[in-house]
Amino acid sequence: MALRPPPLTTTVTVGASGAAPRSQVWARYVTPQRWHEWSPQIVRVDVDEPASPIVAGRGGTVHGPLGVQVAFRVTDVDAAAFRWTWEVGVGLVRLHMEHGVDADRGRTRAWVTITGALPVVVGYAPAARAALGRLVADTMRG
Repeated sequence: MALRPPPLTTTVTVGASGAAPRSQVWARYVTPQRWHEWSPQIVRVDVDEPASPIVAGRGGTVHGPLGVQVAFRVTDVDAAAFRWTWEVGVGLVRLHMEHGVDADRGRTRAWVTITGALPVVVGYAPAARAALGRLVADTMRG
């Protein structure tokens, strides 16, 4: 049996800036029940233990289009720094994502750094960028 080399991995950061206040963007970012409001690739989220906002060590399942289900576990939350990280995956495909919300010259910038298998990261990055644009838009309330 030949050993397969590990898949080529990469790290990509995408982000978006908008007019929504930083505190509102943070609240939207760390509330799983609201992810579908700004992320079109998310239909709904089930959490192991309902907690709003997210808490390190807790996880659940993100439901996407066409019945796709992705397990996740939040690994760290630093509310003072407006940062959180999680691991997501289906089968052997895993992504590590670090999220943040920064003040950006009078606007708010939300970003995600995605690390994982090259084709998955490259394929997911455009959807993540579009979702972040919706996240920071001032058209959402609360």
